[in-house]
Amino acid sequence: MKTTVVLLFLTVVVTVYARPEEKYTTKYDNVDLDEIIKSDRLLKNYVNCLLEKGKCTPDGSELKRVLPDALHSECTIVIVAFAAVIGLALARPESEEKYTTKYDDIDLDEILKSKRLIMNYFNCLMEKGPCTADGEELRKVLPDALHNGCQKCSEKHKNGARKIVRHLIDNERELWDQLEAKYDENKEYRKKYQAEIEKEGLKL
Repeated sequence: MKTTVVLLFLTVVVTVYARPEEKYTTKYDNVDLDEIIKSDRLLKNYVNCLLEKGKCTPDGSELKRVLPDALHSECTIVIVAFAAVIGLALARPESEEKYTTKYDDIDLDEILKSKRLIMNYFNCLMEKGPCTADGEELRKVLPDALHNGCQKCSEKHKNGARKIVRHLIDNERELWDQLEAKYDENKEYRKKYQAEIEKEGLKL
């Protein structure tokens, strides 16, 4: 399936950018297509750009600009390929998307032992201070993870989240209360996850 998507996407992009008689710009020839195809998020961003449902990167804007002409002047295979890419991208269940595992090797125990490190992450999440790369990623995905029940989390993410939540509730209650006020102002998620809270033996 993934190979099919790559070939179809390459057919569209190469046709759009590489037709010698049309002389489309070569400015974006160094865009890493493999990276785009491997990432549900990036692929969906391009699809949303083409469908005018989201923002476009400069190369996405250029692709959207020249695509009608390319589809108009080329053979049926381009139209079929383009339709297939769009269909495959939009048909992927949301649950197939996963949060990055790039930061899975971070030592949570080391962080939780250090008040300084805890405060750094806390200030990042509260938008009161700078973020490390992993802190920035956490702040970006946290609202979505709360909303979807961490469906895009790996088991390591879930176990790490439980460890952090338990530590904050048991040892840093003031910080926990501030985080809850920011990310669950109406106690919506507290109600949503009440059964799991009780199962974990957490006292809120």
